[in-house]
Amino acid sequence: MTKRVTPCVPQAPPVGRGFVVWMVVLCVSAVPSAGAAAAAGRTEPSDGCRDGTTVPEAVPAPEALEALGARIGRVDIEVEDIFDPTIPAEHKAPYRLANKLHVNTHEETVRSQLLFTESEPYSKQKIEETERLLRGQRYLFDAHIAANCYHEVDQTVDMSVRVRDVWSLNPGFSFSRSGGENGTGLEIEDQDFMGRGELVSLGWKSDVDRNSLRLVYDDPQLLGTWWRGRVSYADNSDGSMSELSVGRPFYSLDTRWSAGTDLQFGDRRMSRYREGHVLDEFDENVNHFEISGGRSHGLQDGWTRRWLAGVRYDASDFTPSPDSELVAALPVDRKFVYPWLGVEWIEDDFDTTHNRDQIGRTEDLHYGTAFRADVGLASSALGSDRNAALFGLSASTGLRLGERDSLLLGSGLTGRWESIGLRDTALRGEARYHHP
Repeated sequence: MTKRVTPCVPQAPPVGRGFVVWMVVLCVSAVPSAGAAAAAGRTEPSDGCRDGTTVPEAVPAPEALEALGARIGRVDIEVEDIFDPTIPAEHKAPYRLANKLHVNTHEETVRSQLLFTESEPYSKQKIEETERLLRGQRYLFDAHIAANCYHEVDQTVDMSVRVRDVWSLNPGFSFSRSGGENGTGLEIEDQDFMGRGELVSLGWKSDVDRNSLRLVYDDPQLLGTWWRGRVSYADNSDGSMSELSVGRPFYSLDTRWSAGTDLQFGDRRMSRYREGHVLDEFDENVNHFEISGGRSHGLQDGWTRRWLAGVRYDASDFTPSPDSELVAALPVDRKFVYPWLGVEWIEDDFDTTHNRDQIGRTEDLHYGTAFRADVGLASSALGSDRNAALFGLSASTGLRLGERDSLLLGSGLTGRWESIGLRDTALRGEARYHHP
């Protein structure tokens, strides 16, 4: 073991929307010599086995644990505060107060998102994907999973899951003035309500178009399962919009099935402008319903293939606003009722890095190839107001350019084909080049 001084950025994660505190300090930590660890092919254990079992000199590396046929033993969950009081820079009154006011994420909330369970075979791929899954939660700053004890007698390995919270309660106020009209808004949102990983948001907004009161509840894991639910309702001065969705997504690369339903309905007033002034207004009535599902054989040879299917009902009706005289023609009403089929391929190829898009954050970049295609056939025989083929295509990949640079590519195509040709078709593409 050697002492090494390393820069830690940041020691203070974001504490609220629009207010970010970053600190750069030097941390002195005991870490294994890089050369010795690489030569041994092992990782240093943490505090060892809590039950008093003799600790080996070092825990075998992940590849070695898989080769040994090790199984998962005890899984310990540790949820760290937003700020670390053992660090002098964070041992200040505002940071200590934030820790006291914040409700930490419950251990059960973290445990329900693990892709591995006790007694199952150790899998390096599942460990790494679980870390990515946890880091993808907006209420967690970072996540690390490590083997901290290996029992040679029964070939079990105890795991330590360590996550760090962020400040999840975000109050907000906005004010704007444009075209001689004022706009104001108030919002309070908690992305980790009561430490359960649920999002609760209440917002009010007033602008030149409408006054709106909006409520959102989103639970990514209903009753601790992989089912998720979302409810939102907006009460506007010119109508209302509601949404209800319940589903079990493909939450991991090895997930074998998915199912879900989504319902959206309501009405809203649309304004058309000319030189910053309202030209005319019309009302839109929206009705959308979808039920879908998918099947997969899971992760095989580094790839996941998923077969998708569903049925959609999508209708929009347009009527003149009683408070405005139309200057231009109304949009054409549309009603599509159609089954659709799709396929998706995802390659398991990720890299973990820092300081690419966010300062001091652990980031997971997907370098593998991903492709999705789906097509649906709308017919008057099913209740549609026209015959059409609706399609969607998307693809992405990443290229490692040497040891430092990388290039991420993405594209997509959506639209429909009718008797008169392509309609409402959009093509997009993007390229992101990283050079540290």
